Amino acid sequence: MAVQILQEQTTVQEGGRLDLSSRILELAGVHAGDSLVVLTVAPGIIQLRKVQPFPDLNVAEIKQRLRQALIEVGYNNRDKVVRMLREIRQEMVHE
Repeated sequence: MAVQILQEQTTVQEGGRLDLSSRILELAGVHAGDSLVVLTVAPGIIQLRKVQPFPDLNVAEIKQRLRQALIEVGYNNRDKVVRMLREIRQEMVHE
């Protein structure tokens, strides 16, 4: 199945609201009532991901999915994960 990429422009509204077209949402498989995770990837770059509810998983399955998710976004070894957690802690201290 080929991935279709669609680009549209939107404007940040008062209070930080964003309007996304139904066409964009449909292409992404996002529907009314779906939960999204918002990731700040870099200055000026925001990524939205649909939250996929987990079926009843045991601890080993959850750990495996977390490990795979970290690898997919570039945290492919323990040192990188530890560095990320330290950075998050530092950010929390400064907030």
